[in-house]
Amino acid sequence: MPSAALTTQRVTISRRASEIRAAWSTRQRRQRATEGRRRFEELLRLIVGLDCDCEVWAVGALAFVDLQRIAP
Repeated sequence: MPSAALTTQRVTISRRASEIRAAWSTRQRRQRATEGRRRFEELLRLIVGLDCDCEVWAVGALAFVDLQRIAP
């Protein structure tokens, strides 16, 4: 069950975000939507283009072979 402080913070952030979006013009909304889609597509291309070898497992400190594998 969420705490009262967390719930209050979410409501405050949500309310403020709504106020900000309400001040945008139609042109700004379209521009932001276009930019959001472009950034999402860029992220998707980055994720899909990764090799399986780029995987790093969080099981402890990296060994020397791990550092060699992920070094640029």
